Amino acid sequence: MAAHYGSITTVAERLKPEKLFDKFVDFRASNGVEVIAAGDPTAMTTLEERIRDQKLVGVVGERDLSRRGIPVNFFGSQARMPAGPAVLARRTGAPLHAASFWYEGRQAHAAISEPIAVDRGDDSEAAVQATTQAWADAVATGISAHPGDWHMLQPLWVADLDPNRDPMRHQKQTP
Repeated sequence: MAAHYGSITTVAERLKPEKLFDKFVDFRASNGVEVIAAGDPTAMTTLEERIRDQKLVGVVGERDLSRRGIPVNFFGSQARMPAGPAVLARRTGAPLHAASFWYEGRQAHAAISEPIAVDRGDDSEAAVQATTQAWADAVATGISAHPGDWHMLQPLWVADLDPNRDPMRHQKQTP
């Protein structure tokens, strides 16, 4: 993306050891990608600044690192996805798109969705949920076109999460 559209800013999970993360960040920077560490308290502010400066921002949105994400229906089952893409679009007025990537032989390809409807209603919680669901639907469409090129190396669906690590467990009702 950076090679075709100029620099891009993204967020990535902080790797251990720290030296490995630093090498990852340096390598990405050499290719025009600014990486902000997930959990950085200035991450949202920095992303908003880049958007306002007309810079490209791309975030991996189907991976809920916080485990407090927005519940969505994803391929027919409940999953949680981060609120970040919807929140950024609501705060900045920037268009929200889903990107999908795949390979044909050794050639990488990408497709960008049409703009996703961003709910700008007064009820921000409901609006973020509706926008996140619309985004999840667009991501699912991209994955469905090239399912062999989607890689999720951790549990994604709520049913697959370890209940002892599920922060929503206190909200579950027992029969």
